[in-house]
Amino acid sequence: MNKVLSFNRLSAFVSWAAKDRFLIGTSILRIVFGIIILYNYLMHYFQRYLLFSDVGITDYDPAIFSLYNFSASLLYFDIVYHLGILVTILFILGYRGRVVSILTFVFYFSLYQRIGYIGDGGDNLMRIILFFMMFTNNTAHFSLDRRRKKRRRFPKKTLGKLLNSTIHNYAVAACVIQLCLVYYISAFYQVMGEKWNSGTALYYISQVESYSLPLFSAISENHLYLSIILTYATIVIKLAFPLLIFNRITKIISVLAMCAFHLGILFGMGLLTFSLIMISVEFLLFTDREYKQYYCKIRSLIKAFTGGIKNRWHQLGAKKAFSANPYTESSRSIVREKQ
Repeated sequence: MNKVLSFNRLSAFVSWAAKDRFLIGTSILRIVFGIIILYNYLMHYFQRYLLFSDVGITDYDPAIFSLYNFSASLLYFDIVYHLGILVTILFILGYRGRVVSILTFVFYFSLYQRIGYIGDGGDNLMRIILFFMMFTNNTAHFSLDRRRKKRRRFPKKTLGKLLNSTIHNYAVAACVIQLCLVYYISAFYQVMGEKWNSGTALYYISQVESYSLPLFSAISENHLYLSIILTYATIVIKLAFPLLIFNRITKIISVLAMCAFHLGILFGMGLLTFSLIMISVEFLLFTDREYKQYYCKIRSLIKAFTGGIKNRWHQLGAKKAFSANPYTESSRSIVREKQ
C-alpha cells in the first residue's frame, strides 16, 4: 500500500514538473534583460576601447576567461564587441532561444570580466540569472521562435520535450530561489547594521552625493519620520519576501512593495539598471494563468473605461445637437404660447 502511494506521488510530481510553466514570465524577462545588455553595449560604445580593450584601463589577465582575452588586437576586439551586440538583438527578438541564450551569457560574461566594477550592483544578479536562463524556454511568447512554431501542427509530446519542460521549470525555480536569497541575505546584513537598527540608514544614504538625487535628499531631510518608517519597512518586506510569495494575495502585495522600493531607488538614487533588473526578475513569480487573468481584467477595465467615456461623449453631443436645433426651439415656443 505504501509503495503504491509513493509511486502515485512520484508520478504526480513528474507529471507536474513535466508541464510547461512560467513561460510568459521568462519571455518578459528575456526581453528586459536583452534591452539592459544592449543598453550597456551602446552606452559605452564610444568609450569601449578605454573601458574594455587592452589599450585602455583594463588589466589583461589570461587566467580569467573572456572572449576578449584571446587577442590584444583592436580589430579582434571590435569583432567580438559587435558580435555581442548582434547576439543581444537576436536574444531580444527571441530567435533560436537555447543557442542564443548561451551565446548571450558567454558574450555578456566576457564583457563583464573585462571591467566588472563599472556596473551598479544588479550585474551580479543578472549574470547568475542569465546562466539559469540558458536552461529555460524563454522564447515561448513574444518571439520569432513562437511564430515559427505556430506553423507546425500538433506537436508531439516526446521524451525530449518532457525533459526540456522539466529542466525549464527547475531553472525558473533556481532563479526564484536566487532572488529570495538576495533579499533575505541583504536584509539580514541590514539588521546587523547600527544605522538600519536605528532607522537612520536612508537618511545617511541621502547625504552621500554620489548615491542620491536632490529629490531623495529633500524627502529624507524634510520628512524624517517617513524616512524612518521606510527604513524599517524595507527590512521587514525583504525578510518576509520568501514566505509571502507562496500565497497569491500576499505575493501580489510583496511584489508591488518591492517594485515600489526599487522605483524609489531608481528615482532617488539614479540606479537605472539595478532597479530594472530587480523588478524584471520578479516577473518570474507569476504563473501563465495569472498573467492571462490579469490581462483579461486589465482589458475589461480599459474597455469599461473607454466605453463610459464614449457614452458620455455621445450624451454631450446629443445635448448640444438638441439645443442647437432650430426646430426644437420653435416647438418649445409654440408650447409656451399654448400654455
